Amino acid sequence: MYQDALFSGESGNVEYKVTVPDKSEKYMKTVVAFANGDGGRIVFGIDDKTRKIVGMDSENIFQTMDAITNAISDSCEPRIRPEVTLQTIEDKTIIVVEILPGAMSPYYIKSKGITEGTYVRVSGTTRPVEGYMLKELILEGQNRYYDSEPCNGMSATDAEIEKLCRSMKEIALKNTLQDSEKVKIKDITKNTLISWGILAEENGKTVPTNAYALLTGTMRMQPVIQCGVFKGTDRAYFVDRREFTGSVQEQVDASFQYVLEKINLGMKIQGIYRQDVYELPADSVRELIANAVE
Repeated sequence: MYQDALFSGESGNVEYKVTVPDKSEKYMKTVVAFANGDGGRIVFGIDDKTRKIVGMDSENIFQTMDAITNAISDSCEPRIRPEVTLQTIEDKTIIVVEILPGAMSPYYIKSKGITEGTYVRVSGTTRPVEGYMLKELILEGQNRYYDSEPCNGMSATDAEIEKLCRSMKEIALKNTLQDSEKVKIKDITKNTLISWGILAEENGKTVPTNAYALLTGTMRMQPVIQCGVFKGTDRAYFVDRREFTGSVQEQVDASFQYVLEKINLGMKIQGIYRQDVYELPADSVRELIANAVE
């Protein structure tokens, strides 16, 4: 199973390099992205476009392993200690660099600094961290979480809190299909929101957290969901794209409907009735979007 995952293509935790780049920064971005996330492996000696195993120069293989280890140790802050191993596949030797999830985030490239040198892994690609995510990584490194931190300069009245409580219950009922499950959905109260970290108690007062701002669409710099349809099998050309704003729930619903509009719709006969069927299960699409937002 380990080898199946390693050679089945690039993913959120696997990246290929045909050789070791002359400039270590070209793979150091992925190193810190793996450390800031769930960990991952960089495999040297595989063509990232064709997945062809080309192997590494066996004469200097151990010097190359040492160079990779030293580059990672010297270039990253806090220090990252990789596991660097060899594997022989199809009579060719590859180098596998395993980066474990870090407990002292954010990890970043020392020469670029924490703001410009922090990277994360998104859908199989390495990207510079956005401002709000950098704050979250900093808090995680302190065993705190961005969502549950009080939102600076924001207040919420009892009426606004009650409105959010009603809205959250309505959304839960709307997205629950079975009547037997609907009856289990309880009223949401201010105390519920406090226990979930959506509200916090500070200096004897109840204050909204960043989670409250995200759920009500009142964050000063509210994140948005971007959706697109690409021509062909790569992301070089857009056929259509859309950006959704508003509260997190509104963005998820809007992007869900957008995806359903863009994927193929077929049908099946059940008894004497015709039933529309999407090429991807609608529930899976919604879950995928919700997980991405989370």
